[in-house]
Amino acid sequence: MESSLTDEMTQLARQAKQASKALARLTTAEKNVCLEAMAQSIRQNSDKIKEANAIDLQEAEISGLSNALLDRLRLDDQRIESMAAGLEAIISLQDPVGRVLDERIRPN
Repeated sequence: MESSLTDEMTQLARQAKQASKALARLTTAEKNVCLEAMAQSIRQNSDKIKEANAIDLQEAEISGLSNALLDRLRLDDQRIESMAAGLEAIISLQDPVGRVLDERIRPN
């Protein structure tokens, strides 16, 4: 089973690397459309997210996670809305891709 998990994680990493190359070519406006779509998807699927989260919480409790960690894992309407709002907040930020954010000459 562990080999299967390793294979799955390796495949996910490869897909993420490939996706990063495609994302790097998107314009700021295109990225913002994607961010807005993700925020809306989170809101539209909040019931499914909470159902999956309930399963995760049950398994975590069985595994013996502390109450503090269980609380961090728990998703409610407010936390889900916060995730969507966080994505929308990124839209208002200046796109850092292709810009030099800081430059320093080190003494060595």
